[in-house]
Amino acid sequence: MLRTIVSGCFVALLLAGTGLADKPSASWLAVQIETARHGYLNARLVHQTQRGDVNEVFIWSRRLRDAELSAATDIGARIAACKEHLERIDAARPYVDLGGRRLDKGIELDHEYHDGERMLAQFDPHFKQALQAKMAVLEKLQGRWRAVQFERSGKPGERPEAEVFDIRGGMVHKRSEHRTGTITATAYIALNVEKEPMEIDLVGLNDDLAYVASGIVAVDGDRMRICLSHDREDRPTRFVSGRRDPYELFLLERVEREKAPEEP
Repeated sequence: MLRTIVSGCFVALLLAGTGLADKPSASWLAVQIETARHGYLNARLVHQTQRGDVNEVFIWSRRLRDAELSAATDIGARIAACKEHLERIDAARPYVDLGGRRLDKGIELDHEYHDGERMLAQFDPHFKQALQAKMAVLEKLQGRWRAVQFERSGKPGERPEAEVFDIRGGMVHKRSEHRTGTITATAYIALNVEKEPMEIDLVGLNDDLAYVASGIVAVDGDRMRICLSHDREDRPTRFVSGRRDPYELFLLERVEREKAPEEP
């Protein structure tokens, strides 16, 4: 980075010497340095994105956002910088492998995403209101839930209690215990609390196997209904499961409570 900034200063002075910048002031020079720094950060972000190094994408996206916030001269630019950072993280999170020991990294990135949301909420009152509504719902979802009823494509599950959802922060760890073994999947949670019924999306990568589901959810105290489709183009609109509605329908009861991330 230092080499790029020094190069930016050299170019600025060179332009001054050629007459293209007659009177280079300190502020003008600062703009050239900041432009060079922004270009470097953006180039690094593009490079890591092309490499597919998701962890580095998060790091360089945050650095780019912070640089854009430092250079911002109005609230609109600050909001744009924060939104673009969240959009980049949203695009990268499905490629974070959450399998095995890598789960800790996924949790760390989930916390970073919520930090990004809180920063945007500082500048955007409309987003802050929406975020507070989402976090209030997420608080209600926290904890360990065990199914008391379970259907798939209209057929009741033999052992509904074998279906367990652990929700911590903005992530869910789903476990299905069967005679042949235990199937697990960890995913990030996305909620649309403005829809009725409320929409939920689960996206995760587990040991190179993708887990994707879209659905609807309703929570009432320690009971929750969730209807999921593994076809993202076919989201359920009702809490039903049948031959014509090939969805997974869960009626869950909370068996353990967990605290959600702090509200902004």
